[in-house]
Amino acid sequence: MQSVAGAAKMLRLFVSSCAGRYMTLRDGMDITSELMNGTYPSLSRIYYDSIRREAVLMAVNNPEGMIDVRVVTFPDIVKYSEEIENLDDDLIHGVISIHWMSNNQFCIKADIREIIIILTGNYYGKTIT
Repeated sequence: MQSVAGAAKMLRLFVSSCAGRYMTLRDGMDITSELMNGTYPSLSRIYYDSIRREAVLMAVNNPEGMIDVRVVTFPDIVKYSEEIENLDDDLIHGVISIHWMSNNQFCIKADIREIIIILTGNYYGKTIT
């Protein structure tokens, strides 16, 4: 039978990343359903305000109505990068996933872009009434 210390060591080795650092338990955790909170996984807007240092996602009720029903905010951003994968005017922003990459670093993967942010604030979602 393995000791608790031995099991903990094995767990740390198991979750270590390629870079050799130890991940926290939330690393890689998908927070899409937490932030989208029952909305359709489509966005009317994704924008980054470099003056306010925040990224904002506007979630809609459905792709036909495109009525904003939830706003998701990532405040106090210290690093923002974005890669556009497909430029298609007819394609809406469908959210594929929002997940922790490491401590204070998130990946927002949508149909047409991938955004990597590092922040010092706490992300939050708010239903629009």
